[in-house]
Amino acid sequence: MEFKLSSDQNMIQAVADDFLSKCSDSASLRKAIESDGGTDPELWNTIRHELGWCSLTIPEHYNGMGIGQLERTLLMEQLGRRLCTAPYLASAAFSLPAAAGWIAQDCTLSKHKQLTVRMAHTQ
Repeated sequence: MEFKLSSDQNMIQAVADDFLSKCSDSASLRKAIESDGGTDPELWNTIRHELGWCSLTIPEHYNGMGIGQLERTLLMEQLGRRLCTAPYLASAAFSLPAAAGWIAQDCTLSKHKQLTVRMAHTQ
């Protein structure tokens, strides 16, 4: 059995690597660590709003990208490799899926869609 990344998966890695190599360098890391919040708010806004990385695993019918955990793992590998100072792990990888599951049990489909999309695009 041969395990190989698809062209889309390779693209996710390449885009993340290219973007993060430009904006998550040593100087940016030091600046963020020394800030009050310990993160880079501009970088986080770009990741959430322009790149849409927080909505990777949200289904397309909820305005997400609808791709899987493997793709998110490839992205997270690049975030760790570049020591990215955005709170991606806590926000998109842990909190969003947990809250989305809870919301799904407690809300109508319409309300669930609105809340899930809103959570993916805000902090």
